Amino acid sequence: MSKPDPKSGAVRPVVLYAAVVLGLALLIYASWPAAVQPGIRVGERAPSFVLPSLQGTKVSLEDFAGTPVVLRFSSRRCSYCNDDFAWLSGLQEAGRGRVRIVAVETGSQAQDVLNVLQGREMPFPILLDEDGAVAGRYQVQGLPMYYWIDADGILRASFWGVPDREEWQRNLDIMTKQRH
Repeated sequence: MSKPDPKSGAVRPVVLYAAVVLGLALLIYASWPAAVQPGIRVGERAPSFVLPSLQGTKVSLEDFAGTPVVLRFSSRRCSYCNDDFAWLSGLQEAGRGRVRIVAVETGSQAQDVLNVLQGREMPFPILLDEDGAVAGRYQVQGLPMYYWIDADGILRASFWGVPDREEWQRNLDIMTKQRH
């Protein structure tokens, strides 16, 4: 069997096929950033929200204006996040006067959260994002998710998972030193 003569046109379908595949690959690559939204970026203003607390009062991010906030998204359906309230309470006590922790329970009913708390009072607000709308605005990628927001409302750091003390302190220092 002899090789096809390039001038005969037998090679053209292969070249055409390769050009179409390459064109599609470039089109997908060019549209990828529009299709996949990253989380909010460091340096951007944190999205505003108003959510009910466990006590039923409405709480907004603006209620903490002038104070750095660590916003923690979690869910009672997240086995990895099962009961981090005691840990957060200790961090809030250690950071009193420097930072406010705000716990957002996404996709959780109030009774589920109250069951975990078992009557314990927390030194920070626990907010209910039952439909996940606020988590969506923050583009939460996994749980737990932490956002360090400075006193001006600007995101200074984010972290997925449970930050160790070194990560926590480093982000706290970044957040509190960024004041304009």
